[in-house]
Amino acid sequence: MIASSLHYVVHWGRMHELGIAQEILNTALETGKREGASKIMSVHVKVGQHTTVDVADFRFCFDALKARTIAAEAELVVETALPAACRVCKTSFFPTQDPSACPACGSSEVEIMSGREVYVDSVELV
Repeated sequence: MIASSLHYVVHWGRMHELGIAQEILNTALETGKREGASKIMSVHVKVGQHTTVDVADFRFCFDALKARTIAAEAELVVETALPAACRVCKTSFFPTQDPSACPACGSSEVEIMSGREVYVDSVELV
């Protein structure tokens, strides 16, 4: 059953998200094993806005991979973020729209700090 699910994933062009989902699941499972957990309730993931990750495909792949593990019922919580900082007043912020102006001073001297990463922020265990 897993093999047919994985075939479906690859068939529909989700190979990039499949690899990421596998790494995220491995991290969660390793955390659960290290902490002696019997069940993983949720996996909280940060996805930078500058990644090419399709969140819907990523969720699909994660759900296919988690079956028959202690994460089988785990909720995948995905948060996208694009941290920025003002070069003038040094304010750090997470722009909700175009990061072209600092919300504190209005300067257009804004630097995108990151946004190309995907990582596990936390894992809820039982």
